[in-house]
Amino acid sequence: MRLDKHHTRPAFAAVSAAGAVRAAALALSLTLALAACDRSAGPSGAAVEGTVAAGGASSPSAQPLSTASAGALLAAATAEAAAPDTGTVLSAVYGGNDPGATEYALTDGRYVGFWHGYAYRSGDDERYTAFVHAAAPSGNGIAAPGQQVELAQLTYTLRDGAWEAGKPQTGVGRFGGLGQPPQFDADRLVLTYTVSPQRALVALPSAVSATGGVQIQAYEMFLLDNRGEWRHTGTIQSGADYSASCKDGPATPDTKCVRNVGRLRFDQAADGAMPVITMNFSGSTRSDDGAIRALGAADAKTYRYDDATASYGESLKQ
Repeated sequence: MRLDKHHTRPAFAAVSAAGAVRAAALALSLTLALAACDRSAGPSGAAVEGTVAAGGASSPSAQPLSTASAGALLAAATAEAAAPDTGTVLSAVYGGNDPGATEYALTDGRYVGFWHGYAYRSGDDERYTAFVHAAAPSGNGIAAPGQQVELAQLTYTLRDGAWEAGKPQTGVGRFGGLGQPPQFDADRLVLTYTVSPQRALVALPSAVSATGGVQIQAYEMFLLDNRGEWRHTGTIQSGADYSASCKDGPATPDTKCVRNVGRLRFDQAADGAMPVITMNFSGSTRSDDGAIRALGAADAKTYRYDDATASYGESLKQ
């Protein structure tokens, strides 16, 4: 696998028919959540990193590339070495032996899989962090809607042209639902923010697909420290796309043509403090009365880091 300077190309797992059904159900539940969510406070006015083309209600603007800050813990990868084999990564974290596999079952009933590999530079080292996940077995073989997967990671350092594995880290956090992780979204860039020279915040784009072509987008927030340990710090929804179903269905297809995209912004904070995250939306949405309208500044959402839960949560309008 060749590594891009800005983001890595993911290794996609082969999904079983049952897994596809679960993923579709998860996407539909997220769709309903998006449709029901309240509008929050507008943007704070801080500068946005990068540049972005203007977009209207019918054509949401693209997400800009985040620029590295001075003294950053991590920067864009420069090496183009082939990534470690997914089966080798899974075996190193969970045991088992299935070369080349992107997912398999363990003897204890758990189902493990490879989610995404992220290449970056930290100091003088080229590194590659592989995020993997495990789903606990369900009693009747059907995962509950709120059943998330447990995240783990294994970080490699490039030494003399070869990847040298570190110690696996379990307990990174949980995400997804119905016993399934979201998909890594290769169409959007990874965004980073330097919290301090010892910590960096990384936003990895994700997506969940449902029947009819509906797609729900989000960012999975991860915090990296200078010891090489990672922590998942929340999922921030960043858009919904119903456009694949525009020409199908009942007499009001415009309700299926709703499409919106969120542009994530890290609002600059003091050194060592977690930034406020602002999500500015462009495109269209459906109002409570069912009418389609364009999104604007009043639809922006803000998220703040909560020390008690060690995660980001939406800041509701006062």
